[in-house]
Amino acid sequence: MNAAPTSPGDHGDLPWAADTSPPQRGRLVFLGLVLVAAVVVAGSPMLDAPWILGDEFIFIVDNPDVNPAADPAGGPRSLGTRLAAILTGIHEDLYQPLPILTYAVEWELTGGNVTSFRRTDLLLHALNALLLWRVLTLLLSPVSAAPSPVTPLVAWSLAFLWALHPALVTTWASDMGRTHLLSATFALLALALHHLAIVRNKWLCFVGAVVALLAAMLSKAIPGWILVVFVLETLHGGWRRALASPRLYIAGALCVACAALTLWTSARSGLAEDASKGLFGDPVARSALAVWIYFRDLVAPLWLTFWHLPDPRTGWTYPLVWLGLALALASGWHAVHSWKLPETRLITLGWTWCWALLLPVLGLVGAREVAAVDRYLYQPLMGIMLVIGVTLLRWLAAAPATSTARARHRIVPIAGALGLVMLLWDLPQCSATRGSISRAKRVAQLYPGDPRGLEALAAAYDFAQWHPLASGDLKVLPKNADQLVFFRRLWQETLFNVATCEHLSSYFPGPDDRGPFHRRLSYRFLRAGLPEQSLAQAQEAHKLLPEEYTTWVRLAQAYRALGRLDETAVAYDRAELLLPVDAKTRATHFADYGYMLMFDLGRDADACAKFSAADAATELPPLPARIGLAVCYIRYGDRAAGFQLIGEVLNDPRLRANPAQAVQAGLVLAEYHLRSHHWREAGMVYAALLRDDPTNYAALRGLTEVCVQADTAADSVPAWRTALRLQPGRREFRSFVVWVAALAAAETARTEAEALLVGDEDNPLACLALAICAVRAGDPAEAVEWVRRATFAQPIPKAREFDRAAAALKLLAGRDQLPAEAAIVQAAVLAHMPPTPTGRAQAEALLDEFVHAHPDSPWLDLVRRVRSELSDPEPRS
Repeated sequence: MNAAPTSPGDHGDLPWAADTSPPQRGRLVFLGLVLVAAVVVAGSPMLDAPWILGDEFIFIVDNPDVNPAADPAGGPRSLGTRLAAILTGIHEDLYQPLPILTYAVEWELTGGNVTSFRRTDLLLHALNALLLWRVLTLLLSPVSAAPSPVTPLVAWSLAFLWALHPALVTTWASDMGRTHLLSATFALLALALHHLAIVRNKWLCFVGAVVALLAAMLSKAIPGWILVVFVLETLHGGWRRALASPRLYIAGALCVACAALTLWTSARSGLAEDASKGLFGDPVARSALAVWIYFRDLVAPLWLTFWHLPDPRTGWTYPLVWLGLALALASGWHAVHSWKLPETRLITLGWTWCWALLLPVLGLVGAREVAAVDRYLYQPLMGIMLVIGVTLLRWLAAAPATSTARARHRIVPIAGALGLVMLLWDLPQCSATRGSISRAKRVAQLYPGDPRGLEALAAAYDFAQWHPLASGDLKVLPKNADQLVFFRRLWQETLFNVATCEHLSSYFPGPDDRGPFHRRLSYRFLRAGLPEQSLAQAQEAHKLLPEEYTTWVRLAQAYRALGRLDETAVAYDRAELLLPVDAKTRATHFADYGYMLMFDLGRDADACAKFSAADAATELPPLPARIGLAVCYIRYGDRAAGFQLIGEVLNDPRLRANPAQAVQAGLVLAEYHLRSHHWREAGMVYAALLRDDPTNYAALRGLTEVCVQADTAADSVPAWRTALRLQPGRREFRSFVVWVAALAAAETARTEAEALLVGDEDNPLACLALAICAVRAGDPAEAVEWVRRATFAQPIPKAREFDRAAAALKLLAGRDQLPAEAAIVQAAVLAHMPPTPTGRAQAEALLDEFVHAHPDSPWLDLVRRVRSELSDPEPRS
């Protein structure tokens, strides 16, 4: 069969070509307005809904090429610079610059107005409906044996029903659907222009078709389009002429190039490997099951969702796999059978249009069971509409003339009635699609007891704590409830539900599946403020994947959150043995480990080595590494270099996106001034930090040190009292209030310290505060007893009580604010500190100096007692 006797679009020899009276132009305009209006109404719910969790944040809000504020480190960039970056860069796993370009331009024009973005997508969908109407009219015209006015009415009805089909809502309503929308726009233009190029033999039309196809590929790759071109060429001239046509090879080269680019970018990002984990069955079985799911969603859209979870039953023993395969084979048989008759060959084009665009994203070629969402039906459904159109027109051609006349008047009303039903279906579907919580709830409802659906719901609750929500999502929030508190509770409850799901082995059958699941849960429990549960999940992951770097990192993070710092260090050391070669991962690891060593364990030497390794691992070290290096310079190296480095950190745009690191950088700057005896400057920095957070424990301790050194200890008392008022349960704050009161010689110091000991027996700072009070009152023996009592007390985190007391006694004595007997008390403090040769030598020297200066002192027996404790120090509990 070399040539088809009829050419779509060539009407000259057709028996019905004599009747070319078209429908009135006004009627066509009216139908076009109805089509657009129906789409606008369908997309009206929640049109102003805030950005939703998922691709909208990945590709738009958090994409610095679109939103220049998304990357403070990048600095201000012009629109032209950002557009150039889009054209030359890969976003996530795909090169799809055209949609990103439109996002960037629209962001520039609207300032990131989310309603504008949604409206644009909706209007693109309406445009595609009009283009589909035109393309179907063009292709179906030679099929109809009825009067030609029927064809545009049938084409309009099909485009109308396509535009309103509920399965397509997720494409045009939200979540980066513009890639599919623009790809469809240009694909329809390419098809129409290629058709005209064949019919009219105009190369200019073909050039337009190639440009449109390239634009479609740069929006969302459709490599299967070469099959559509081949069938279209064969329809007009037979397969030999099609194979000889340079048009086929030009379009084919473009499809192959885009397919290769897509495979390369996916492999480069690791998406294909990651997505293959957690799937079930072989690619053919996954594809067959996907066919069933898509068929079900087309004919009975009752189970629509933004994500179809991989089914553990996927395999050749699952009946739905065979049902999907039967549907695919039936459509193939229909396509082959239809090719036998010239008047039905367009059915083959329709099925080719469907499968050529659908198969590459199913399990057969793509990584997922059903390509994640129903949006992948967007273009394939156009091909099915062509199949329906040919079938309907052939039926009309075979019907009596009176039936055809009646059908002409009924086509539009029937399509309108069906469209109204679909519209009523679309409205709640659109509302749910535009809500981060509502769409996640939909997944959880459709897959009850599935931990993956609950994971998605937990992620939505996590997102809901901090982001604006659609009005539909806010309905779950009780009146006057705090959004953060309410959704945090739901987040935690849902994570517990995920962790206690039954039959985990069904959904995660192997260690490579279940291990990452437990690691994800460990990380999320940690972020949710539940470190015990985080550790439990990390330990489960360790049982399954004990030799993976991420497993040990999760263990380290959980141990650190629980304050089990020695175990944290062990876990970090073990992780370091498995550290991958990736520079960014290595830099992050060294920075995090060094941060813990320095600021939690006080192992500065080890920390400085880690910070140096992080600095050497990458050209742009993580901010924690630079902050840590600055501390190393300030404490142990070139203090001026440390000051310069922390100044660079404070001016680093990345710091604006990380408030916690900004606070730490401020503390380092204050420490530089403190160690440089710049009391005024250090006090100003600590005061600024405390204005932002009056309960900042490190800043409070630093301010106290500044005030003590500047002989204004009383100035730090109000800051501690404010912190205690804001957080009355903090033992550290209660302890430091009495300590600084004692240093400031406040009249209430003794009574406050004694009151604290009533509820917190042997509080070390309260005991040492009373020791200060006692030595001021001229009773060093009582002071030494308080020091001894403090020895067995429960230490206060990061208070370094005995170091602090020894330094304070020395400072106050040097200012003659304490009697000479303070030297005995100072020696007692040194005696009860963790023993070091330097500390013992200092204590002996203090006692010797006191005895030499005061040989007749009544406290010589006390000196002998303290000296005996130096020779046999009592261990601290």
